[in-house]
Amino acid sequence: MTTRFRIFHPEATGLGAFSAAMDAAKQQGGTVRVPHHSCSVRSMLGGLALAYDPELELEVVRVQLGEVSLAGAHGVLVMDELPEWKREVVEAVARVFHAGHVRLVLLGHRGGTAAGEKLVGSWAKRHIELPASFHVYATARRCPCGLSSNLCRCRPDAIKRFNDRAYSFRELFETPVSSGDAK
Repeated sequence: MTTRFRIFHPEATGLGAFSAAMDAAKQQGGTVRVPHHSCSVRSMLGGLALAYDPELELEVVRVQLGEVSLAGAHGVLVMDELPEWKREVVEAVARVFHAGHVRLVLLGHRGGTAAGEKLVGSWAKRHIELPASFHVYATARRCPCGLSSNLCRCRPDAIKRFNDRAYSFRELFETPVSSGDAK
C-alpha cells in the first residue's frame, strides 16, 4: 500500500529518501507541484471568478485551478518547509486531501453585466467539483534556523515548538479533517 502523505527530515534521512519518492511519483506519470509556503488558500485550492467577455458580450465564469488540481490525479504536492505554512492553508489542503475533490464555489456577483444588471439568480451559489487525488510530500528542518546540529544555536523550547507544529500538521493528513467543504 502506498502512503499518500510522507514527511521528510533531510537532516535525518538525507535527500535520498525524498529523491527516491519523487522518482517513483514521476515514473507513475504524476505531476509534481512545489508551491511556496506563503501561498494563500485560494492559490492552493483555486476558485471561480466572473469575467466579462467582450467577444461574447456577456459575463462568463472562469475556473482558476489551484495547486491541488494542478497536481492532477496521483500527482505530488510538495509542501516544502511544512512548519512555515499557515495553518488555515494546511487545514484546507488536508480537507481536500481526504475528500478526494475540491469544491469551488461562486458565491455571487458584486458588479454588473454590460447592461448593468446584477447576477443573482443563475450563478448565485453555484459550484463545481474537481477531482483532487494527490500525494503530499512534506519536508521539515529539525529546527527554525536550519543549520546542522553542531552549528545550531536554537533554544530547546524553540526546537520543540517548531517540531510540534510540523507534527500537528502531519496529524491533519493522517486524520480526516471535519468542518465542511474544502472551500
